Amino acid sequence: MNHNLFHYDTETSIPGLGILLADYYCKSYGFQGHRSEGTKDWLMIYTVSGEGSFRVDREVRICKEHDLVILSPGIPHHYVANEGRDWEILWVHFIPLPEWNTWLQLPRTAEGLIYIHINEEIAEERLERTFQRLIQDSRGSGKAEQELAKLALAEMLILIYQVSVKENRSGLLDTRIEKAIHYLTEHLANKHVLGQLALRVELSESRFSHLLKEQTGESFIELLVKLRLQRAVKLLQLTTRQIKEIAFEVGFESAYYFTRRFTRQFGISPREYRRQLP
Repeated sequence: MNHNLFHYDTETSIPGLGILLADYYCKSYGFQGHRSEGTKDWLMIYTVSGEGSFRVDREVRICKEHDLVILSPGIPHHYVANEGRDWEILWVHFIPLPEWNTWLQLPRTAEGLIYIHINEEIAEERLERTFQRLIQDSRGSGKAEQELAKLALAEMLILIYQVSVKENRSGLLDTRIEKAIHYLTEHLANKHVLGQLALRVELSESRFSHLLKEQTGESFIELLVKLRLQRAVKLLQLTTRQIKEIAFEVGFESAYYFTRRFTRQFGISPREYRRQLP
């Protein structure tokens, strides 16, 4: 095992929040990145050739050709280039737009790492072409280039989601988790308690909490906040209601807290998001 995964002296810098940053690297053995507190944005790394390793807590994953890793905010992580051929990667730091949430519902390991092997030649070629387009457009300073970069990233996420669904048809959500999510979605404005929701789907609180984390990669609170934010996005798009009204309608106790969570999730305030709508 690559000892650089566990022994390091310096932390890797973190990009500014809200900046879409993408590039191509070809790195030899000794290249490493360490973020003991994770990042505030999402990080996607796709291996074109060579080999690298990722560590999240004690979990280690080796990434080879056509392997893809996605890390969500706040997950401590470490990555290194392994011995042998240079590690050739495409990477992007990003804050997902609200409408991308569906495409980020991807299977996670026990430690929260999204790890997918792209095993279809057509998907491999399309993903790499789109990633290269994303990198090129993200380097532009104009609004048009930045919008094109976002479109390329959205295309990549949808493609990855399609590949994941095909590979994980046997790993569909447990019916009890589906039932719980449906109930939360239909009653977002209510106050919810983990134990009561567990009883509703006939599970103990500890078993429900474990199964929910295993199936969705999220805790009860994380899931509830995400569902509320998704509904809020729709209301911002389709209605002219005030921010305060929307906050209460989806279950937040104050407009301030709603705005804080929305901005943390999407890198933009609800008011700014609405202002940018076509």
